[in-house]
Amino acid sequence: MRFIGLLIFLSWVVASNSAFAASFTATQVCDANKKLTSDNPGQVQTQVGKTYSLINKNKEPPTHLQIKVPGAPVTDLRWVPIDCGTVSDQAPVKPTARTEQPALENSIENILAASWQTTFCATNAGKSKVECQKQRVGMPHTTQFSIHGLWPDDLDDRQQFPCYCNSGEPKSCRTKQKRESRVQIEKATWEQLQTLMPGVQSGLHLHEWTKHGSCYENFLSGEGKGSDPTEYFADTLLLVQQLNDSKVADLFRSRLGQTIELAELKRVFNEQFGHGAGERVFMNCSRIDGDAYISELWIGLGGEINADSQLGELMLAAPPTTKSMNRRPCQQGKVYELK
Repeated sequence: MRFIGLLIFLSWVVASNSAFAASFTATQVCDANKKLTSDNPGQVQTQVGKTYSLINKNKEPPTHLQIKVPGAPVTDLRWVPIDCGTVSDQAPVKPTARTEQPALENSIENILAASWQTTFCATNAGKSKVECQKQRVGMPHTTQFSIHGLWPDDLDDRQQFPCYCNSGEPKSCRTKQKRESRVQIEKATWEQLQTLMPGVQSGLHLHEWTKHGSCYENFLSGEGKGSDPTEYFADTLLLVQQLNDSKVADLFRSRLGQTIELAELKRVFNEQFGHGAGERVFMNCSRIDGDAYISELWIGLGGEINADSQLGELMLAAPPTTKSMNRRPCQQGKVYELK
C-alpha cells in the first residue's frame, strides 16, 4: 500500500504545474549511490528515521529515488531504492532556484574522443591496422580529426563508468568483453563513418558500440531512454564535424609537423566554443621516435545530445578535466604530418 501511494504521489508531482516540496524518511539503512545501483564515494548510507530532501526519480514507475545527503563527498545527490523509506509531501510552493527539481538529463555526461589518426597509425598499436596500412597523403583523415568514440561517463569522479550495458548491469570500463560481431547502422550514417571514423575498417565501431554505445542515453527517463547504433554514431558524427569546422582543426592543419602547447590549444577552444571550454579538453600524446605527438583530444560534454546540439554548449555544461581525469594531460606535442 505504501508503494502504491508513493507512485500516485510521484505521478501527481510530474503532472503538476507547480513545484512540490517533498521529503524522504529512511526506514532502512541503504547504500546512497552516485549512480542507481553502484559507485558510493565515502560509503554513504541512509540513517533510519532521518529525513532527506527528495530530488528526483529514475523513471515511471520509479525503482530508485534521488535524495540530497548533506556532506556526502563528491556529490550530495544520491540514489536509494524506493523501498528504503517513505515519502511525505508538503504544501505546493512557488518554484525558485532552490526548490526546482533538476531534470535527470542534466546529469548525463559524455567524453568525445577525437583522434589525430596519423599519429595513431605511426604507433606500434596502429601500424598493423588495416586503415593505417591503406592511408595515403591527401586522404581526409590526414588533416582532420577522426572518431575514436563517444563515451558515456560520470565526469564528477575520476573513474570511467559505465560500460558494457548490453550484458546486464553496467560495468567498470576497466573490464574487457568480446565485442558484438555486427551492428545495424543506417546507410547514410555508415557512409559518413567511412570518412570520419577510419577505424571501421578494422571493426572499431563494433568495439565502441559494445563497450560505450550500449550505455548511451541509458540514464535518460521516458521515451528518450536508451539508444541504437545509428543514433549513437550520428550524434558522434555531428560533434566531430563541428570540431573539424572549427578554429581548433584550423590550428592543427596550420601546424603540421610543428608543436602545439596545451595552453595555446585551450585558448583556441575558448575563442571558438566559449570562455571555459578549454578547461574541458584533455590532450593526449604518444611517443614516436623520441618525440611527443598529439594523438587524441578528450572533450568533456554535459547534457543530452541531439540533432540541434552545439559542441560549445555541451562542453560548458561539463565539469573541468581537473575533476574528471585521474592523470595529467600532455603539455605540448607535435602534429603528425604524413609524408
